[in-house]
Amino acid sequence: MELWTKLFITHGAVQTTLVLSITIALGILLGRIRIFGVSFGIGGILFSGIILGHFGLSLDARVLSFTREFGLILFVYAIGMAVGPTFLESLRDQGLKLCSMAVFVVLAGALLAAACFGVFGLSVPQTAGIFCGAVTNTPALGSANEAWSMVGGAPDVVAEGLKVIGMAYAVAYPFGIFGIILTMMLLKGLFRINVAEELAQVRARKPEHHEKLDLAGTVTLLVTSGRVSGLELAAVAPGDADIRALIRGGNEYAWNGKWRLRLDDKIVAGQGPAAEALAKVVGDNAAHLDHPNMLAIFIGIFAGVLLGSIPVFVPGLPTGLRLGVAGGTLVLAIILARVQRIAGLTWYMRPGANNLMREIGILLFMACVGLYAGTGFVDTVVNGPGLRWMGIGAIITFVPLFTAALFCRAVWKINFPTICGMLAGSMTDPPALAFAMQYYGGEVAATGYSTVYPVTMILRILMGQLLVLLLLS
Repeated sequence: MELWTKLFITHGAVQTTLVLSITIALGILLGRIRIFGVSFGIGGILFSGIILGHFGLSLDARVLSFTREFGLILFVYAIGMAVGPTFLESLRDQGLKLCSMAVFVVLAGALLAAACFGVFGLSVPQTAGIFCGAVTNTPALGSANEAWSMVGGAPDVVAEGLKVIGMAYAVAYPFGIFGIILTMMLLKGLFRINVAEELAQVRARKPEHHEKLDLAGTVTLLVTSGRVSGLELAAVAPGDADIRALIRGGNEYAWNGKWRLRLDDKIVAGQGPAAEALAKVVGDNAAHLDHPNMLAIFIGIFAGVLLGSIPVFVPGLPTGLRLGVAGGTLVLAIILARVQRIAGLTWYMRPGANNLMREIGILLFMACVGLYAGTGFVDTVVNGPGLRWMGIGAIITFVPLFTAALFCRAVWKINFPTICGMLAGSMTDPPALAFAMQYYGGEVAATGYSTVYPVTMILRILMGQLLVLLLLS
């Protein structure tokens, strides 16, 4: 018993490492359990933290606060770097309609949460936690926590409020996932949709760029030099280079003379001395991209946190409106990823490094939230207002989603797999996306998800903070 207490109960560096490790490991296992074909995914970390917190495991308050916030910063920075290069492109063509519906889902959910605050007599922490859980958005939870920490008042009031936010989030979270899937199923039944026919129609309309390109007798050159990032290919290529195509993100595009290069682009050119000269200009050395630019990463994080800490004073709010560490880091990462090269530094992360940074960040954040909310969670659900919170969360989840889905199908006639992806993306919910891809549309659903994801993520983060500030005012 003494060894158990020393290793798992008495706060310290070893105890923190052990508790976080077991929380995350157990959470990953819980997240793999499938119920009616759906798993909680990353949400399993939250529930493992609640379980272990209920049985007495905890972290030092200051260590928990730092780990939670730093994990969130790592997560949103990686998200920003991933979506930045294609952020503006996602707003074009049908993407504008999808993004407008995703914005509707975000704003309608926030308005419903504010209405429930008045109608049901909820506290600000309860409302914020229910809202963030109902929309299954963890960065929004981080932003709400940050806002409450700034304006909640005395330290003990802030601490209790943060615990309530975490508990309400956990209670509302499960239906947040199943509510998206329920909306997909109801839409399919209501309009008697044949998924196979919908997919066939999408594929018939999809342009097949690669089939029209003559790539015989060519070489593929990888852009790995930061010196050409952001520059037009026509400005750096030898005049006699026989450039045929550009491969970016798995898609092939015919040469049009106007491309601005990005790291990890692939240039398809005819063989010969000109291609060899072009290879020297663009780098063509994959090893240069294998190691993340750590200087750029931490300068970017520093600048993002600094940006998020600058208050913008808005009349009627109790404190200046800040992007917060999450919002500031996300916005700056999107800008840096879009520009790629500033002041001699190149901001780029290969998908493997980005995914690792993103996963570590969100695992740490969710573990800390779960451990903090674990104390008193069971009593809140069984004997307290937990079931009531769950019902309110279901309203906030379902009403905006079903309204948006009906409008997309009945008015805009958008194909069903794309709508499913949009619904999952409007809630930034990977488990719902996995369900849609498996049963309702594969890569078509994934395209709808990725189209709305950047806009939704930014709005969710801002809305988590804004909801707290507006309700307190």
